[in-house]
Amino acid sequence: PCMAPLGPPPPSWWDRHFELKHSYDSTSLSVNLRRLGLRAADVTSLCAALRGLLARGVDPETPVAFDLDVSENQLSDDAGVYLMDGLQSIARERPGGLRLRVLKLYRNEIGDATCERLAKLLLSQAAAVEELHLSHNAVRQRGAAALLIALALHPHGAYPRKRDDESVPCWLRLEQNEVADVDDLLALLGKDPVRLRHCQAPRGECTAWRCGRTEPAQVHVVCIRQQKEPFVVEE
Repeated sequence: PCMAPLGPPPPSWWDRHFELKHSYDSTSLSVNLRRLGLRAADVTSLCAALRGLLARGVDPETPVAFDLDVSENQLSDDAGVYLMDGLQSIARERPGGLRLRVLKLYRNEIGDATCERLAKLLLSQAAAVEELHLSHNAVRQRGAAALLIALALHPHGAYPRKRDDESVPCWLRLEQNEVADVDDLLALLGKDPVRLRHCQAPRGECTAWRCGRTEPAQVHVVCIRQQKEPFVVEE
């Protein structure tokens, strides 16, 4: 029997949560999956739907800026790993790339393995990620260190990113995790060979779009000292 030629998969249930925007000089994709009860079993289907949407709606040579909100779900550390690997695979398949711009993964059940895969993804994309919201999870020192090292030692020196005439650090939310000895970790990463430049984003001085320091940091570690008991740093 004759078979129809294979093409992009048709729209799916996921598409109602996708917003694709085209302008004369850019294309962006926003995905809002907050509070949908997502679990590990949903990640494969989600990545397939993302591939399908991009195949139908965007020339593969066109760069795409990607904002993903999967906050307040039930994604385990394994699910986070599958998701990061899936996004990196999609980016590799597209000559124009898929640049992660904003990631919201707060209030899930992710841990160090997800952060290590996310760090790998950050190192693989030439441009900076602007915001990482990972609070209220189970990230420990190893995962936090992996992310901070990726930002400090990015092969293209993407951090801080340039915005108009400003140098803007990555906005990183890691509070209410299980990161032990936060101050010691930051002090160690500030030395050779990493030489991380961080700012704790004092209220009224720094935002996600600017840094109040004379020499802008590579990362704003917002409220990072506020960890879960017994990991909290005493003031």
